[in-house]
Formats: sequence, C-alpha cells, structure tokens
Amino acid sequence: MPPPVPLEKIIDSVDALPAAIQIMPKLQVLLSDANSSISDIIGLIKTDPSLVSRIVKASNTAFFAGSYYCSTIEDAMNRIGFTEAYNIIGYVAASQLFQQDLPLYGLTSDELWSSSVRGASSMQLIGSQLRLVQPYVLPNSGVAYTVGLLRSVGKMLINFFHGTHGIPVLSPLENPLTVKKEKSLLGFDNREAAAALLRKWNFQEEVVSPILFQDTPFECEEVRPLACLLHLTAKGIRDLPPDKLVDEPKSLRPSFKTDSGLLSAINLSPKALFDGLVESTRDFQAFSKDLQT
Repeated sequence: MPPPVPLEKIIDSVDALPAAIQIMPKLQVLLSDANSSISDIIGLIKTDPSLVSRIVKASNTAFFAGSYYCSTIEDAMNRIGFTEAYNIIGYVAASQLFQQDLPLYGLTSDELWSSSVRGASSMQLIGSQLRLVQPYVLPNSGVAYTVGLLRSVGKMLINFFHGTHGIPVLSPLENPLTVKKEKSLLGFDNREAAAALLRKWNFQEEVVSPILFQDTPFECEEVRPLACLLHLTAKGIRDLPPDKLVDEPKSLRPSFKTDSGLLSAINLSPKALFDGLVESTRDFQAFSKDLQT
C-alpha cells in the first residue's frame, strides 16, 4: 500500500481563497470589537465589489421588504443590519467555496452548499435561544453562523486534493468515505483537515474547535456549547428532508430522535431544536429564492 499523503501537503495545495472567505474572519473581528466604526466595516466589505452588489441586491428583495430602493452599500446596511450582511457574505462564500461535487462522499455541490447554509442559519437561530449556565456564555451570532457554514470544509479539501493530485489509497473506494475510513486510510479525518485549513485561513479558535470536535463535543473545552449544538443541528439537517421539513413538519416530528445528553448540556428542548430547524430551513428557502431571482 502506498504511504498516506501528509495533511500538511494537502493544506499547502490550497492557494486560491475565495474573496468572501477572506473577508469573513476579518469582519468577525470587527463586529466583535466595540471600538470598530461603521466605516471600518463598510470599508472592508467594499474591498470586494461583488459582495457589495450582492448585499445591495439582497436588501431590495421581498425578504427585506422596505419602503424605498437601496442603491448604495450604506443604504443596504442601514436596512438589513450587520448581522444579515455577515450572513449574506457567508451565503456568497459558500457558493464560491462549494462549487464542485464530492464523489468521495456521495454529495453534489448543491447538496453541500444547501446543507452548509442551512447549518449556518440553524446554528445562529437556535444558538440565540440557548439558556446556558456558567462558565459558558451565549454563542456569538456570527461565530455560530460561521461554525455551521464551514463544518464540512474538510470534506471539500480532501476531495479537491484527490481530484487534482490523487490520493492512491482512496482510488479503489466504491462507497462514500466516512470518518472511520478517513482515519484508517489517511491517518486523519475531515474534521482535522477542516481545523488545519481554517487555522491557515486565520479563523478564530472559537470557530475552529467546535468543527474539530463536532463528533465528540464533550471534548471541546472552551466552546463546548457550540460543539454540542453543531452535533445536534448537523444530525437534524442530515436526517430531515428539507422540503418535507418545510411543508409537512408534523409528519417528521415523531421520528426525530436526538441525543438527550447533548440537549441537557446546553439546556435545549427537543421541541426548540426541531422548531429551529424548521424555521431556519424556511428562511433559507425564502432567502435563496429571492436572491436568485
């Protein structure tokens, strides 16, 4: 059997970084800093003209219905607010990042993109409803969104490297790659790959750690609530068909099973989790429809 490809080599193969992804960690820092000015934030967004046009377009959709037409980024930001602007940047980043099918994992690009954006909106919505006890604090809205958005970026990385350079041990695979297979064949899994890549891209550790520990959230010390929530929302998105979740949620509720220990750890009820998944999926479908017209 040929020797496994080192993770460092795979990480080093990624040179091009979508503009929206480059902006996200910088914008997150600005939004978290009480001393940041509106001009600082808008100035950063203006470094990518395509983002400016997407945010302005979004501000004029039915989703953000307003009484006047926004023609500038300043008008748009006044209408939709910085949280929604950050979400739009994440939406655009996901569309830039997840452009290819992932045959190693049996996923199409549309499935990966949809799952990622739904994961982001679910994390943000449900995260705002947590009732945590000390020493934990309520997750930052933008951090929760980013964690949900980028939770599968390691799969993209492994699939990309295999498609462009080839990983011999993966060539004979007939079934989708799993975390267990990754560890056995590669010596690392897509969670570790995601963490290494996000650190290279200068994302904060509070974003990286929940993604790294999403399968074993109790091992995540400092931001354990986000890791627990990520595990729960990711399973819900994976198990619940989006169309049925929107049109016939009552038919899915009885069969929806989740980890009671994780729910207790973040003081979240099964109903709040399920209802949050429904609401975030509806918002995603409405927003996507508006933005693509």
